[in-house]
Amino acid sequence: MFEDIRGLAPERAARLASLVEGCRPLLEQVSGMEAVQQLLRDRGTGVIDAVAVTRELLGAGPGSLAEAKTIVLSSAARATELRVHQQSVDGIQQATDIGDAILQQAPSRGDIIKIVAIDGAGGSGKTTLAAAVAGYVGDCVVVHCDDFYRPMPEHEREHLDAEQGYHRYFDWQRLRAQVLEPLRARQAAPTRPTTGPPGSSGAGGRSLPGAW
Repeated sequence: MFEDIRGLAPERAARLASLVEGCRPLLEQVSGMEAVQQLLRDRGTGVIDAVAVTRELLGAGPGSLAEAKTIVLSSAARATELRVHQQSVDGIQQATDIGDAILQQAPSRGDIIKIVAIDGAGGSGKTTLAAAVAGYVGDCVVVHCDDFYRPMPEHEREHLDAEQGYHRYFDWQRLRAQVLEPLRARQAAPTRPTTGPPGSSGAGGRSLPGAW
């Protein structure tokens, strides 16, 4: 079993063979191959190994590899795992697209400041995307709006509706005064972040260069 897979270590081959034998009885169930995929997922079997096991269960004949891939990748048992993977891939592509647009539009003069705003709901991945874009472009600074979180009593915050929260959660005036206006004047922009909300990125102060 698995003799046709080159470079497969004996220990791994034995583990996969054990999985195959453990999965065979599940093929007798109504759910059949989906039950197999759930068991493999529950046992922490990676996608590649799951494909190898599924291929063996299909008989390892011609065309079985492509069929096994389709079964594993379309399995409901892998939905969350594959969705997270796809989100990661999409995030990288989005960061690359934004970075390329910035670099293509960058003027030849080194004293021109370009500001890119990334908007989105809480927990939507703005910080991750901003970091990815900054890493791709290089020589730039990320300013987090959490650094300008407006302190207020929790009971007061709980009674704000969406529009009130938009205007009062963050100190937009300080963001404009400490970051946007100095940068427009090509001056360094020192920031003194407040204490952000739990889990926020705001912590400590820093000085933004006048040209980046």
